[in-house]
Amino acid sequence: MRIEVLGVPLDDFTLAEILERVKNGERLFQVFVNVHKLVLFHKDKRLSSTLNVKEAVFSVDGRWVQFLARLKGFFPKGRFGGQEIVNQCFSIAGERGYKIYLLGAEKSVLEKAKEVLRNNFPDVHIAGARDGFFDSEEEVIEDISRKQPDILFLALPSPRKELLGYKIFERVGSLKYVAGVGGAFDIIAGSTHRAPEWIQVIGFEWLWRVLQEPKRLFKRYFFDGLWLFWLIFKRAFRYD
Repeated sequence: MRIEVLGVPLDDFTLAEILERVKNGERLFQVFVNVHKLVLFHKDKRLSSTLNVKEAVFSVDGRWVQFLARLKGFFPKGRFGGQEIVNQCFSIAGERGYKIYLLGAEKSVLEKAKEVLRNNFPDVHIAGARDGFFDSEEEVIEDISRKQPDILFLALPSPRKELLGYKIFERVGSLKYVAGVGGAFDIIAGSTHRAPEWIQVIGFEWLWRVLQEPKRLFKRYFFDGLWLFWLIFKRAFRYD
């Protein structure tokens, strides 16, 4: 089942269902939808035009997106994001022999995350890893193509991770699953921490993140909030 929330598609698949589709031979490009992604879909038309493809799966990430979906009578089976998908993909990669490529984050964070993942999943082949500070996208795509991974995770800012991620997905035929995982590498590396469950439940994980990284995130969340209320206002009063 697919609906639209403020003009952005949402699919109703659990994490297990998505991974089952991958194991059954489907190629999937994962998009995690939170408030920031809702806003970007309206601000940057490249997202809606590029990702309007049959391989794209749009899953609920943010609690506020889940709330807006419920207002439309849509109750997604699950809410999950980058950290959950990384852990689950590493679990099945060990069973299936899938190779994984990690792209993004600062070099020190990436190296620590890679170390943690290797310790937790010693049977998984990490085919390659590249931090998020590079000048040539072509060089990165060529490196990924040479190493022929089955799964690619991008820890880059949006919309770069979606736009570059889909370009790589199109060009590297070995890829079965590609996902932009946001700050997952930072959490895995221990440089930032996920909000406690009760804070996530009440919809204030964004505040938890701002308190950890105020210089980077305060401005983003402030303007995302203004944009969200404007989008809701336009839809409520049909003002376009």
